[in-house]
Amino acid sequence: MRCHSHNAAFVWTIAATLVLCFWLAPVPVQAQTFTATLQGTVTDSTGSVVPNAHVSLVNEATNVKQQEKLTDSRGAYLFTLLPPGSYRMTVEMTGFQTSVRTGMILQVQQQAEVDVVLRVGDVSTSVAVEGEAPRLDAVSSTLGRVVENRSLQSMPLTSRSILDLANLTPGNPGFAGAPLITP
Repeated sequence: MRCHSHNAAFVWTIAATLVLCFWLAPVPVQAQTFTATLQGTVTDSTGSVVPNAHVSLVNEATNVKQQEKLTDSRGAYLFTLLPPGSYRMTVEMTGFQTSVRTGMILQVQQQAEVDVVLRVGDVSTSVAVEGEAPRLDAVSSTLGRVVENRSLQSMPLTSRSILDLANLTPGNPGFAGAPLITP
């Protein structure tokens, strides 16, 4: 009988330890992602929303269709987890001209907002817009910076440490033990 109570206490100790470990374990968060987000609203020329419009997004470098969506009842669409790159967005709806926007460049952690205005017309007619997504992030208040490879090679860094590069980000107070480098 004494052996049985000893085994039960041991099992309870192990169970309590496991519960405590899982409870104290760090929870993964998406504080730093390497993807971008694209969202917007599809309206007609009068400003009315266009629900159920077909929106597709193609990576121009690979010519691979990333995602396809239908706008919701408010005419809104949302593409998430997009790898950085140049994109072509096509918006189609019966009774409207097809809208094609090319050269939209999305950067790491960018949350771009691109609204589309569809013109009434034949579906076989398309309106092409060239240009990139807006650089101003009106969607979130996060601070970030993409440093081009050419800039990295010409920077007078004391070392090639990732901590030195992280200190170049606006709003970064620096890491413990790493000197604060101002751009």
